Amino acid sequence: KPALPEPVSAASAATPLRNLAVSTESANPLQGKIICFASDVFSIPQAEVERRVELAGGKIGSALSQRTSFLVLGGKLPDGRPARESAKYQRFLDLQRKGTVVAEVVEEEDFLKLLPKEAKHPETKGEAQNPQKQAKPTQNPFNWVDIFAPFQLNQLLGNNAVIQRLSDWLRDWEEVVLRGKKKAVSFQPGHGAPENINARAALVSGPPGVGKTTAARLVAQLHGAYEVLEYNASDARSQKVIQDMADGIAQNSAISFPGSGSKRKAVIIMDEVDGIGAGDRGGIAALIKMIKTTRNPIICICNDRQHQKVRNLASSCYDLKFSRPAKAAVAQRCADIARRQGLKVDLRSLEALAESCGCDMRVVLNQLQMSGGSLGGKDQEVMLGPFEACRKLLNASEAARTSFDERQNLFFVDYSMVGLLIQENYLRSMERKRADLQVLNRCAYSADLMTVGDIFNQRIGAAQEWGLLPHCAVVSCAYPAWVTNGVLAYPSFPAALGKMSTLSRSRRLVMELQMHLRLSATVDGKGMMTSSYGELLYRRLLEPLKKGNIKETVGLMDAYGLRREHLVEHLTELRQHVGSQDEFKQVDSKVKAALTRELNSGSHAVKVVLPSKRKRPSEDSGIQHGEEGEAEAEAEANGEDTEDEETQTSALIKVGKAKAKASAKRGKKAKSFGTEQQ
Repeated sequence: KPALPEPVSAASAATPLRNLAVSTESANPLQGKIICFASDVFSIPQAEVERRVELAGGKIGSALSQRTSFLVLGGKLPDGRPARESAKYQRFLDLQRKGTVVAEVVEEEDFLKLLPKEAKHPETKGEAQNPQKQAKPTQNPFNWVDIFAPFQLNQLLGNNAVIQRLSDWLRDWEEVVLRGKKKAVSFQPGHGAPENINARAALVSGPPGVGKTTAARLVAQLHGAYEVLEYNASDARSQKVIQDMADGIAQNSAISFPGSGSKRKAVIIMDEVDGIGAGDRGGIAALIKMIKTTRNPIICICNDRQHQKVRNLASSCYDLKFSRPAKAAVAQRCADIARRQGLKVDLRSLEALAESCGCDMRVVLNQLQMSGGSLGGKDQEVMLGPFEACRKLLNASEAARTSFDERQNLFFVDYSMVGLLIQENYLRSMERKRADLQVLNRCAYSADLMTVGDIFNQRIGAAQEWGLLPHCAVVSCAYPAWVTNGVLAYPSFPAALGKMSTLSRSRRLVMELQMHLRLSATVDGKGMMTSSYGELLYRRLLEPLKKGNIKETVGLMDAYGLRREHLVEHLTELRQHVGSQDEFKQVDSKVKAALTRELNSGSHAVKVVLPSKRKRPSEDSGIQHGEEGEAEAEAEANGEDTEDEETQTSALIKVGKAKAKASAKRGKKAKSFGTEQQ
C-alpha cells in the first residue's frame, strides 16, 4: 500500500519551541527531558524559561503524560490559586495513584538551578579572529501565539458549553459506537432537527482564531487514552489517500506509535475540511465513506459551515458550532500576556484592537507582539460604514464629542456616498426642533454650503482636480453637519441615486429625438430640455388628433422625420418631469388606430435609422412585425392600450424596413391567392 501522509503529532506541533534542536553537552541534566509547567514561573518571564530549557536540550510538554520527566510548580494561577491546585498537578496525583507516572515534581527555585544562566553559541572563524567585535543583541524569535498556547480547557476563551459537549462525545464514543450503547436523543419542538450525538465523527465549525483546533487537540490529549493524528491543508487528502487511511488507520482500534513501545488508540483530526478542493478531488466523498465505517473517532474542523461540501459532511457528524469570544475576554487575556512580557497596555486599546481584528486571538496577539505594546485607538474610518458615519455626524450627542478633523475624516469613509447621505438627511435630523428663524437660517446656510460642495464635485469629475476633495469634505459634510444636527435614528437612502435610472432614460430619449430632428430643426439636446421647443412640438402634433385630423399630424411628423413612438414615448415622457400630463390618452381610440394604420402603411419615408444593439431580425420576423402593426391598430380601435415600452423601442429601431415589410406582406397575399385560383 502507498505510504500514508505523515501525521502531525500534537505533542510536537503545538509550538515551534518543541521542534527546536539545540546541541548541548551530554552531561546536562535536562538533555532529552520533557518539562511540563503546572503554572507559569514567577521570578523571570515564562518565555525566557522555555528558551533556556530548549538551550539546555529539554523539551516543553503541553500536557502531563507518562513520558513527562519534570513537573514544575511555578507561581500562582491566573485566578489566584496555588500551583498545587492546577489541573496538571491533579492529573499527576491521579497517575501517581495508578503507578503510571515517572515525572518528578520540582519547585520553581530548584528547577531554575538546573538551567544554564547564559546561552552558549558556537563561535565562527571570523569571530575568533576579531575578539573585539561584539555580537548584536538578538530578539526572541518565537511567536506569542505558540508560546502562550492553551494547555488546559479552562484556558480557552468562550464556547465552554460546546467544548464540554465535544468532551462528552469523545468520552462516550467507544460505548456508543463500538459497544452499541446508544444515547437517548432529546427532541424539542420548534428547535430544529435533533442533534446527532451518536455519530461516529464530530464537525467543529466557527470563525478563524476562536480555538477550534486547540480545543479538539486538548480534548483528545486530556482524555488520556488517545494519540492525536492531525491532517490539515498542507497534507495530501485526495480520495485515494483517504481510502488508504480508511483501510489502515480507521479500521484498527489500536495503533502502534514509534517511540511509545505500546499500542494506543487514535483520534483523527481533519482540519480545514472546507479547503479540500480541486487538488484533493473526491476527498469529501471518501471522508464521508470513511466516517461510516471508522473504528476511531474523527473530528472534522472547518471555517465555512455553509459550504456545500461541508453541508454534505454535516449530515454524518455531530454538529458543533463555535462562536467568537467577547472582546472584553480577549482584551483581558492579552493584557495578562503583555504583563508577563513586561509591557503596559491600556485595556481599552486592547478591546479596540480585538474588535478591529474580529476577536481573532491569533491576529490580536500577532498585532500586539509587532507593536510592542504601543497601541493607539482603533481606526474609526475603517470600522464605520457610510450610513454609520452619517448617523454619527448628524446626531448632536455624538457630534459634540467629535472634533472637526474627525468629522472631516468621516467624509472619506466613502466620499461618493457620505455627502449624498448628509444632503438627504440633514433636514430629518432637525424635525424635532421648533421651526423658528434661527433653525431655518441654519438649514438655509447648510444648503448653501452643500451647493458649493456640488460645484466642487462637478469640477473634480470634469477636470480631475482631486485636490479639491478635502475642501469638498468641509463644505459638503463636516461644516453642514456641525451647523444642522439633532436626532437621527438611521439615515435614509439618497433619493438622488434612485433617480439615476430615470435620468439615464431621459438622456437616451433626448438623444434619439434630437437625432431625428437635426435634419429639420436647429435645436440641440440641451436646448430641447431648457426651452419650450419640445412642448410646442408636442401640442402641434396632438391638437389635430384631438379634432380627428390625422393627415395634418402625419404630414407634420413626416416633415420632421418622426414616428409614432416619438409622439407617444419621447415627447410625452420628457414633459412629465415638470408635472405635465399625458394628453395622448385623451385622444379617441379610433383616431389612435387610424394613426397607427397610416404610419404602418409603408408610404412614409424614414430619414434617420438608428443603429441597433440587437441581432438583425430575419425576413420572417420582419413580416411578422408588419402583421403585429395591424394587430396593434385593431387593438387601438377596440380601445386597448398598446404602449408597451419594448414594442415601441423595437419599432423605433426597425422602422427603416416598414415599406419592405408591407411589400413582402402584399406579395405573400398575392401568392396565396394565386395558389387558391389554381
